[in-house]
Amino acid sequence: MNLIELYYILLRDEGDEYAERSFVAFKPYELSILDKDVRAGMKFRLSCKAKKENISYSDAIGYTIAGRLGAYFLTGDDAFEGKPAVEFVK
Repeated sequence: MNLIELYYILLRDEGDEYAERSFVAFKPYELSILDKDVRAGMKFRLSCKAKKENISYSDAIGYTIAGRLGAYFLTGDDAFEGKPAVEFVK
């Protein structure tokens, strides 16, 4: 899902050729989304909504996958401020 977002943003901002090269470069790092990732991600998103935090579906699932893998979640979204295992990039 993050690869989709990356491709869209690069297509919009940099053009077709750069977006395509980037897509191909990052494609080998694509991970499968497990059923438990969907369930955990949507529960996380719902808990964030209760706190008035607006987190996208893809970020909610990406964050839970990072947690399952013991990895940091890379984001520039301020909604993740103060959450554990988050690396901010702007």
